Amino acid sequence: MNWLKDNAAAIQALSAVATLVVTSVLVWLTSKYVRLTREQIQHIKEAARVTLQQSATALASLALRLRTGLGEELNSEMPNHRELRTFALLTDKEIADLQALAKDVNSRAVASASAAATHLRVILEMVRTAKGINEAMGWIPTPADTRRWKRAVEGAHRALQEIEAACQSSP
Repeated sequence: MNWLKDNAAAIQALSAVATLVVTSVLVWLTSKYVRLTREQIQHIKEAARVTLQQSATALASLALRLRTGLGEELNSEMPNHRELRTFALLTDKEIADLQALAKDVNSRAVASASAAATHLRVILEMVRTAKGINEAMGWIPTPADTRRWKRAVEGAHRALQEIEAACQSSP
């Protein structure tokens, strides 16, 4: 016990040095942790940017493919039974993909994809109707069908163009 009393000052000095060493190590480890965390944040931001860019590219490509397919393969003025029976470009999956990809791009793309989906569903329903009617029997659309068709084709075309523009303006 006397040794502790006799060397109390030295023990206290050693304790202070040990505290300084431990504190210095903790400061070094903390700064290293902060640097690694910043690097992780940069990697996460870069991954998010790449994902956004990939989604925007995929969405723009899908919108362009649908828009050009509608314009090249279907009469925009009135539904044609033969054209509709052979039209295979549009499915529920394309419509769902359009909406899912838009969610990853921006709010403008989401709004345009929602509008496009509404119009594309009208077109798809008419395609299904035409495919369900034997070609030999023929199908003559009613004036209401023709109005719905024209409105749907024009609306889909416009909304798909808006999607393409939203993808171009995406960061």
